[in-house]
Amino acid sequence: MEWAIVRHALVDHPLPGIDGSRLRKLEKAGVDSLEAVVDIGPERLADLTGFDLKTSEALIRVAQSALARSLPGVIEFVPPNAEPPTARLARGLEAARELERWLGLARAARSQVGKEPPKAKWGEAHSKARRQLKKLTRTLEELQQDVLADGLSARGFRHLRTQLASLKGLRAELDAPAGRKVYLRISKGAKKVRRAVRQRRRMR
Repeated sequence: MEWAIVRHALVDHPLPGIDGSRLRKLEKAGVDSLEAVVDIGPERLADLTGFDLKTSEALIRVAQSALARSLPGVIEFVPPNAEPPTARLARGLEAARELERWLGLARAARSQVGKEPPKAKWGEAHSKARRQLKKLTRTLEELQQDVLADGLSARGFRHLRTQLASLKGLRAELDAPAGRKVYLRISKGAKKVRRAVRQRRRMR
């Protein structure tokens, strides 16, 4: 294992989306390290970078993750052909943004299904749909935190995108008239996607 002693600053540990212009703004404000990014908080980071609050919160989580994986002032030597950690982190941030869109769909689906079925005889199918949508939402939320903390390999990102694409079927079901068969299809589809995206851990 080879190590290199370097200045522990944002130029050595770049964050996704922090280009030269944003970096200069941060440095002018005295934010020149990962610790400083974490300390200033999402509101101030948003002011300095022009990012929205959610993206700023994600960047802070990425910075926290990078700090947890490196000793102050020391970074691990990366072989020439190895992917730099920042590429994984940037990919994780992009994946988290995509997951947020699908999370919105899952939450909307559960809301549209409603707390009670229109007809009592649809009760069991309705309960299954709500239960699976709740589990899907929880899984997507956990996965979002996971990719923000650990980043994502190129292979893992491709796999995740493929599995999330199957959620398009859920959107189609929401346009269909309520009924037992529709609830069962929603339940089956949500369960299938939930199991598929959980396999992402094998694609790290």
